[in-house]
Amino acid sequence: MKENCKQNRKNKLLKKLNKFGLLEKKGIKYVLFMLYLGLYKFARRKFFQIKELPGNLKIIKADKLRVLVHINGGLGDAICARNLLFLLRKYLPKNKVQIYLCCKDKEVFNTFFKEENLADFYISRGYFLYNFDLVLSGCTYLEYEKYNKEKIKKYAPKFLSVLEKGLYIQKKFNSFIKGDPYTDKLMTEKMISLNLNRICTPLLFAGFETKNIIPLKYQVKNDNALDKFNLRNKEYIVIHYENKEKPIKDFAPTRPWPKENWQEFIKLFKQRYPAVLLVQIGGHITLLGVDLCLCDKTNLKELVQIINGAICFMGGEGALAHLSGFLEKKSLVLYGPNSAQFLTYPNNTDLSAEVCDTCIWVTKTWRSACPLGYKTAPCMSAITPQKVLTALEEIL
Repeated sequence: MKENCKQNRKNKLLKKLNKFGLLEKKGIKYVLFMLYLGLYKFARRKFFQIKELPGNLKIIKADKLRVLVHINGGLGDAICARNLLFLLRKYLPKNKVQIYLCCKDKEVFNTFFKEENLADFYISRGYFLYNFDLVLSGCTYLEYEKYNKEKIKKYAPKFLSVLEKGLYIQKKFNSFIKGDPYTDKLMTEKMISLNLNRICTPLLFAGFETKNIIPLKYQVKNDNALDKFNLRNKEYIVIHYENKEKPIKDFAPTRPWPKENWQEFIKLFKQRYPAVLLVQIGGHITLLGVDLCLCDKTNLKELVQIINGAICFMGGEGALAHLSGFLEKKSLVLYGPNSAQFLTYPNNTDLSAEVCDTCIWVTKTWRSACPLGYKTAPCMSAITPQKVLTALEEIL
């Protein structure tokens, strides 16, 4: 389907070029067109980056250092940037610096960054580089896209040493950065060999110290959602089944625990703990036997409150597992394609079948279909419901 869309766009472009006589590679029209194309590519590469159509390009002009942190990826990647923003705020004084955050959406910004004063402004995933004096972008590992040393020296001189160290690290790991995302597996293995995890890696590439770093706990200010969903003073476990992967016919996504395993686990759990509620969050497909399904029924703040009020979180690796880690909740996390050693949190109990090696970005569709060709990823299906129940009993 995707390839067909690309081909259709290409065919439409060729028709337009032919209409204006630009396929003959001669004449003034062709020369002017190539000049325009060259200037456009140069300007795009040099002055701005457009991921989407710009939504908020009105930058408040002030005699301050303007810093942009662009976090690629989804909710989990944004949450994992909390430590980075905390250290940036520490080195970049608020009275002299404006920190802009470009992340998944404004709700994520308002919930996890604005209220705790980790960033000043949200900007959509379309922005012009010339509006900023310092731009740090990436996901697991980061890169300084732009830096103005003179302005940094003027407004935040202590940050210069951090910048220099970050540029050195980025140069050292340049081959990994240029190969992103297909070098993620190698980078993960390298970071593990350096005793670094998912929280520490962005700090390393930004130039910060990575020793004794723990996830910056998210403080929950209220729990109104417990009353809204009738969970006040009740014992419950939150479970997460799905991840939002693009489906491929006849193949099951590789990160979620298979649905049949979930159904068997729910049956065993309710027999053993009938008084403890199972509350399903995230995703779209309701599991049979759960006491309360809140799929598509909560906003982000309510989701945070519900996880925070639970006995523990249980599910596959993903955004909600990261959120549980930043809430310092006890969590039972099931790993398949990803490395538990790289992605774990202090309060985690991690389960991996270890029937094969991690396979992140071995193929473009590694999250949607097993790279080995199995209809259901054996690394996840091999984790039995009884093994999960036994691990959960130790937490309870």
